[in-house]
Amino acid sequence: MSEVEVEDVLRLHRLKTASYTVAGPLRMGFLLSPKANESDGTAESLRDYGREIGTAFQVKDDLLGLFGEEEETGKPVTSDIEEGKRTLPLIMAHRRGTESQRKKMESIVGSNPSEEEFEGIKKIVEETGARRKCEEMAREMVEEGKRAVESVESDFLTDLADFIVERSY
Repeated sequence: MSEVEVEDVLRLHRLKTASYTVAGPLRMGFLLSPKANESDGTAESLRDYGREIGTAFQVKDDLLGLFGEEEETGKPVTSDIEEGKRTLPLIMAHRRGTESQRKKMESIVGSNPSEEEFEGIKKIVEETGARRKCEEMAREMVEEGKRAVESVESDFLTDLADFIVERSY
C-alpha cells in the first residue's frame, strides 16, 4: 500500500470514471446537439463538470465499498478489501495511520477478512480522519463541477451533482 500515492488514486479516478464514463459522453452529447455550433464554452464547461462529478462519484464509490450497505450497493462490502484494491480511503488511512495501524491494514487488505478484521479496517479509516477527508473531497469536487456549469441552464446537472455525494448505492 505504501507505494501508491493519493494523487495516483485520484488520477486513476479521473481517467477511468470521470473522463471516460462521464465527461466524454456529456461533451459528445452536447457536440451532437443542435446547440453545438454556439461557441459559448458549453462543451468545455460540460467536460469540466463531468470530470469533477465523475471523480466525486468514484470517491463516493470507494467509501461505499467500506461503509455502504450490501443490500443497497449490490456488492459485498468486503469485496474491495478482499481484492486488495487501493481505494482512496484505504490509501489515506495508511498514510495517516500509526505504524501499528499500517501493519494491520497491510496484513488484511488483499485477504479474506473476518468480520472483526473488516470492522478493524473501518475503524482505522475513521480514526485517521480518512473517511471525513474523502467525504470533504467529494463534496468539494461536486461544488467545483457545479461552478463549471453555472452558465448552463440546467437544474438536472445541479441535482445530479448533489446526488453523487448523497447517494447510498
